[in-house]
Amino acid sequence: MESYSFWRDFFDTYQSSPDWIKALWLVVPPSFLLGVLALVLRYRVAVRRLERFADGRPVWSVVARTDGTYRVHRHHRDPAQRSTRGVDTAPAFPPLPPGSGEADRPPADRPDK
Repeated sequence: MESYSFWRDFFDTYQSSPDWIKALWLVVPPSFLLGVLALVLRYRVAVRRLERFADGRPVWSVVARTDGTYRVHRHHRDPAQRSTRGVDTAPAFPPLPPGSGEADRPPADRPDK
């Protein structure tokens, strides 16, 4: 009995396939490689475009708490200026007075009474 060869069976199947299948075998692999190349190049261009604008550092962060107060965090560039928590905190702002925020306004579809 003759030993089985995958490649021999593969090429025999390819040779006996119709011409349009053979044409697909010639077109699909290069098209796939060109598509992958286009995706990689678009990714690299997008990353470089973002790197141009990513040279800044955060200076202030504002955190809204559940009790209606806000806390402002200042970020330092020099590690020697940092506090033990890593950021210095400014005093919290007082809560907003009632009626000054968007949550206190009635929805547009509900008539006022």
